Amino acid sequence: MEMEINNYALWGGAGLFIVLMLLQIHLFVRPAELEKKHKAIMDEVALKYVSREVFEIYRKDLEAIRETTSKIYELLINNKRSEE
Repeated sequence: MEMEINNYALWGGAGLFIVLMLLQIHLFVRPAELEKKHKAIMDEVALKYVSREVFEIYRKDLEAIRETTSKIYELLINNKRSEE
């Protein structure tokens, strides 16, 4: 019986020591720290990339510019041919 108590005390102390060391080296992430990191990542992503909705707006605008440029090009070509 006394041997079991000493065993528990030894392993309990060692277990507590290991848990404290893991906490010391920040192996476990707390939810508040995780939320801060998530916010920082989302802010960085927002600065570097555009959302899908904004991309679609830009794509439609570029398509309209391309169509307008094509029409102007065709008008210039047809005008030049008619002058010859």
